[in-house]
Amino acid sequence: MILDPVLSLGIILLLGFFSDKIADFFHIPHVTANLLLGILIGIELLDPLTHHLLRASGFISNIVLGLIAFSIGQSFYYKRFKAIGKQIILISLFEAGFAWIIVTL
Repeated sequence: MILDPVLSLGIILLLGFFSDKIADFFHIPHVTANLLLGILIGIELLDPLTHHLLRASGFISNIVLGLIAFSIGQSFYYKRFKAIGKQIILISLFEAGFAWIIVTL
């Protein structure tokens, strides 16, 4: 299913808008809804965009990833971290440490 690139991008933006509305309805994070949408309209499943357009959209991908990181960062609050501070630090250190050990083996 290969469409005109502008039409494909318009459909993706429209689906992104609706995924945010669905995320609000089901009370799930918008990032999760957008990631699920990305999986559903990915190259392997629906092939909405040509491979050439996807290769040329690297700059836009970096901007979108920055926006996703920003929206994730908005959900972090100092009071929340202060309440569970040591647990977060220990879990993060052990997770990073075990990942490093497994990768280097």
